[in-house]
Amino acid sequence: PRIADAIAFLNRISGLDDRLGTTFIQLPPSYSPVYFADLTEFLTACSQTNLPLALEVRHLDWFKPEICDRLNNLLTELNIARVLLDTRPIYNCSDDPQIGSPRKKPKLPLQTVSIANTAFVRFISHPNPQYNQTYLEQWAVQLKDWLNRSKTVYFFVHCPQEER
Repeated sequence: PRIADAIAFLNRISGLDDRLGTTFIQLPPSYSPVYFADLTEFLTACSQTNLPLALEVRHLDWFKPEICDRLNNLLTELNIARVLLDTRPIYNCSDDPQIGSPRKKPKLPLQTVSIANTAFVRFISHPNPQYNQTYLEQWAVQLKDWLNRSKTVYFFVHCPQEER
């Protein structure tokens, strides 16, 4: 039923036509590589819709080199982008901007390799701009390179403090 529900959702949003960007699938932190076969089945079915998709993994084991390579190979084969999550500004700072937040962002190794024709970056900003500047400057260099190579780029910025 989960796959059928996901396909039904993807088919429904496909009606947005040229207003539809990349749809990203976010796995919960508890979803580990133990479920690789399940994920393969799910992504294979979703990729048949021919919609642009991106996947965000949040369990630390997905970042182990062998597993990371295996996941990247699967995503490349299915033409699914990997969401590059950058939480450095909220962890490399003198305070904790997530205090009181019921949905804390995971502290994961930064991935900067875009494996598809689409680069999809989720940048989790600190409410104090000084903690973001260095990282944004680094991303600007990377984004320029991707754009020069004709990649489609989505750079999604948000802050754990919603009012910011």
